[in-house]
Amino acid sequence: MPRKVEKLKKLAHALHAVWDRDAFTDGNRCGNDPNVLRPFTPPKDHRPRPPIIRNFIQRIEDFYANPNVFETLAFRPGFLRQMNSCRREACIKVLGVLAHYFDLATMKVGIPQQDGGFVGIDMVMIALRAEINLRRAERAMHDLVKAGLVKVHKICESLGKGEFRSRAAIRTLSRSVFKTVGLGKALIREHKKALERKRKREVTPPKDSRAEGRIDLYRKRLRDAVGLCHQETPPTDKPPTDKPPPHEAFA
Repeated sequence: MPRKVEKLKKLAHALHAVWDRDAFTDGNRCGNDPNVLRPFTPPKDHRPRPPIIRNFIQRIEDFYANPNVFETLAFRPGFLRQMNSCRREACIKVLGVLAHYFDLATMKVGIPQQDGGFVGIDMVMIALRAEINLRRAERAMHDLVKAGLVKVHKICESLGKGEFRSRAAIRTLSRSVFKTVGLGKALIREHKKALERKRKREVTPPKDSRAEGRIDLYRKRLRDAVGLCHQETPPTDKPPTDKPPPHEAFA
């Protein structure tokens, strides 16, 4: 039950985060301006992404003014006209979110875990990061999958007795997306570098600076204790005697 409440809160926040009635002046109820794109903005509290990811997010913005950048997305099968600007903006935002969470080592969209696992991001989180409502985000995701730019791998957890629980799907970005914006070779190069960094982390576990500090203090105390044991005993004031040692007196 608490999980459902938390998910409903995220959903409500995603639906109302960008709900601005004063902005709906063009009749499309999304505040879209055909001449000005509102691009995806990474969260300020997140670490900067690799240069290839930032460059990719910047280049896909050209799709707003030039739909021919992604022809399979702009000219959908069964439609006689190209995708309108409102829908193109949603696709750019959602694609920007997926690129922001794109892991170069695994080529998946999500968050890598310490134990080697991988957790995908659900549609509520995608809508929240894209700053659009959930229905608009789902429509954009459907367009991206239909155009072959994004692949979705659904995941479910078995609860026994024939019952299953759905988990956040794992999504992947097609390599053709990077090739289309001129980053195909750069993706292969950065993917190899990320794999090498991952192997090094697996071979050499991360060091705990606090544990190292405790070990250094222990070693210092041990050295001090050993040094005190090896110090010479202080001289006594008693005069020397000519008496032989006890073992020589009884010889």
